[in-house]
Amino acid sequence: MGAGKWIGGILGFMTMGPLGALAGFALGSLLDGNNGLFGNTYEKGQAEAGNYDEGQRNSFLFSMLVMASYIIRADGRIMHSEMEYVRQFGYRGAIAVIPNPANLPGYLNEIAAKKPSFLGCSRLRKFGFLGRLHPRKKVENLLYGVALLPHLQDYELVIMGKGDEIYEQFLRSETKRLGLEDCVKFCGFINGRDKYEQLAQLSCLFVPSDFENFGMIVTEALSVGTPVMASLGTPWEELNTIGCGWWIDRTPENIAQVMRQVMEMSIPELLTMGERGQQLVQKKYTAPMIAMQMQQLYEWLLGERSKPDFVYD
Repeated sequence: MGAGKWIGGILGFMTMGPLGALAGFALGSLLDGNNGLFGNTYEKGQAEAGNYDEGQRNSFLFSMLVMASYIIRADGRIMHSEMEYVRQFGYRGAIAVIPNPANLPGYLNEIAAKKPSFLGCSRLRKFGFLGRLHPRKKVENLLYGVALLPHLQDYELVIMGKGDEIYEQFLRSETKRLGLEDCVKFCGFINGRDKYEQLAQLSCLFVPSDFENFGMIVTEALSVGTPVMASLGTPWEELNTIGCGWWIDRTPENIAQVMRQVMEMSIPELLTMGERGQQLVQKKYTAPMIAMQMQQLYEWLLGERSKPDFVYD
């Protein structure tokens, strides 16, 4: 079997994630000639057509899997709205659900090791948002949630990110209107090591978006031991099942309830919750684990193994 498909798949994965891996694999297969997925002559394709199950391991399935890998990037939970979007194209076959890989920096363990000191050095519980400031992110719900809490001196809300200037001004105006200037801090755009250090200093990260196809910030926060509250518009039900955060409706009342729970938790309890999140990322979302799933998908497409459990009919 030629190596071109594997080289193409690896290079595509490194540059564009799952979608790039599938495209690279297809190109590499063409270059491999007789051993490629599609073959190199019409006669060869005709001769080998009977070796593939109709609608399963043929080029049409492959092309639809490429589209599905772009549209459906979840954590193993099929988003029905996205699935329906794929079905609207007339496709009724299998769809692979493969997460985005968490490309974690080498200094991450060093930062994560500081988590106990970050939590213990301040009497404040620090809540945070990190992302593009846009109306669909519903950051104002965090402000409304904070406004429902008593004892404003016991916590801090840190809003990290830039984006829509009008929306940011709206958030600043709401902060002033609600009398939250002393406990809400706007930090602007951050990235690199500073981003992970800021995430590690949080008691909880909040993702109250209308919709997130995946939400890389969730894996980034979990990777440094920070629990996460994510809205039902994200595919992060695992926050509940694993016990490393909250996957709930993003109403101000629910946000305030989560904040109260975090304030009532001891530092050891928060650290234990954070450790479960770190274990989840290492077990399921690192690049090597995603690469393994991609290899299993390729092998199934080639008829060399049974259907993986992340491929849905």
